[in-house]
Amino acid sequence: MRLAVAACWFTRLATRWFTRLVARWFTQLAARWFTQLAALVLLLACCPPLGPVAAAAPLTLAAPRAAAPLQRPMPERSACSTPTSQIVVASIPSVVYGQNVPVSVYLPPCYDAAGAKLPVVYLLHGGGADQTQWPDLRVQPEADALIAGGAFTTQPAAGGTVPFVVVMPGGVYRGGLDYAAFVLGDLLPGIEQQFAVQSSAAGRAIGGISLGGYWALKLAFQHPDQFAAVGGNSPVVSQGAADDPLALARTAAGLDALRIRLDVGDGDSLRDSTSMLADVLRARGLSVVLSVQPGFHNRPYWRSHTSEYLAFYLAALTPTTPTTPSTTCHRSSY
Repeated sequence: MRLAVAACWFTRLATRWFTRLVARWFTQLAARWFTQLAALVLLLACCPPLGPVAAAAPLTLAAPRAAAPLQRPMPERSACSTPTSQIVVASIPSVVYGQNVPVSVYLPPCYDAAGAKLPVVYLLHGGGADQTQWPDLRVQPEADALIAGGAFTTQPAAGGTVPFVVVMPGGVYRGGLDYAAFVLGDLLPGIEQQFAVQSSAAGRAIGGISLGGYWALKLAFQHPDQFAAVGGNSPVVSQGAADDPLALARTAAGLDALRIRLDVGDGDSLRDSTSMLADVLRARGLSVVLSVQPGFHNRPYWRSHTSEYLAFYLAALTPTTPTTPSTTCHRSSY
């Protein structure tokens, strides 16, 4: 009996508690909904009414424009990074000498922006001298002066390409050594690999002092297809051999197109032999320039005529038309 009464009271209390809990939950939920509804009504009351939606404007497509023609950029010349000339010392591997031979090379202003292979003059030193002799004879300032004066130019416009390179090899002259073989087999290919110089006869001249003049004349008389001009400056013309310049002058073929210049001081012991060489060439109907001027067999005499030597060579050379810079790499070891 007591248990039934207790269960009855528990049921009543549980029902009352659950009823209050549900009532409280509905009250909170209704209050929340009412608050949100009131906010919505207030928002609608404050906002102005929306007008009618305007019709979208029709989309008009512009007529397609013709494509502009492709503009190809014009090739540009390399910028000049060496506005002044320079003399560099290259090293040429030599089979004849069995070792590298030093070579002084005059590079004109803006050589790096030339855009074409340049004419080249090969100047051989005298006996007992080396690759420093011609630089000592003012090759650089005299070449600069000729270029600045416009005596010879591949591009006369301001800032144009300056025209020529001067190669002044070393190498000792000694008995039994064929210096001509060194020039043809070692020097010319080595220089043409390292520098942008012409390799045709039309763009190449050779000359030399004293014993260097001997080798220059011998080379040109034996290989007139390799050079446009040759110069002998106070040259040795005979050493008693069958292939000396004086002997070759009587028999060598193909000299008609070769421009020849000889010079000697009036006090030089080689004056008579130099004049004899000129006479032999003229007797064959060949054109030769002979210059005999005050002086002796020494550097002051040659130094005073370096400009004349260069002017003679340049007058005989044919420049190439400048082009855009080549991608060919000229390996330099200086």
